[in-house]
Amino acid sequence: MAFDDYLAERVRRILTEQKVDFSERKMMGGLVFMVDEKMCVGVDTNRKTNKERLMAQIGKTHYEEALKEKGVKEMDFTGSKMRGFVFI
Repeated sequence: MAFDDYLAERVRRILTEQKVDFSERKMMGGLVFMVDEKMCVGVDTNRKTNKERLMAQIGKTHYEEALKEKGVKEMDFTGSKMRGFVFI
């Protein structure tokens, strides 16, 4: 699995500090943090650029607005967009 341990630890710390009940699963070449049995946040390394990235489920309501922010990109694991999910 290719993901940045430091970034994963930062996510763990924030979720713990916020008292979020979460679990972790290795999937899609990275590490995903699950909340209520759903993907919430994930960390992996982009195979093309070799850069670490954070995946976040932000929901469809804020999706278009989030894409306007610097560093935010559409999530597309299989070549098709996953609306409601972004890479940061």
